Amino acid sequence: MDRSTLVVGLFTIGMGVAILLAALDLVPVDEASFHAPRWVVGAAGCAASLVGGLVLLSLVSPGTTPAETGIESLVDRMRQAGALMVFVLMAAIANWIAFGPGERAFSGSVSLPFLALALPSSEVIGRFVFGVGAVSLDVILILIVFRGLRGGTDADGG
Repeated sequence: MDRSTLVVGLFTIGMGVAILLAALDLVPVDEASFHAPRWVVGAAGCAASLVGGLVLLSLVSPGTTPAETGIESLVDRMRQAGALMVFVLMAAIANWIAFGPGERAFSGSVSLPFLALALPSSEVIGRFVFGVGAVSLDVILILIVFRGLRGGTDADGG
């Protein structure tokens, strides 16, 4: 067993749960520290916890006997479902940033060795950049769902 993978998975799950508990107002957090609706913060916490779970699932090695193959199939389905849920949550967050109501504050910079530039930023530019990403995620998600509905989940592309 890879201890570092176990530690990273458990830590990521823990951080996600802490964020989710704050979003659900089960952990006292100053309301002024929320710069997004609680559902957006909760979605980020859920996504982090799911990623931690996927890290832990990576510790499950492929089965070598027919009895283990059934478990491996279940683990593979859990990986697929978890990855899809993370994708949905990240798309929802990106869509809220790009298209949701309210003001947004963005900043930008480029840091290279021996060079750091502060870039001009505005709400329009930030929303545009996140909008391109959000729409891209939405299109990919639609393609994934249609492929899944068609039954095209095998490795040979069928």
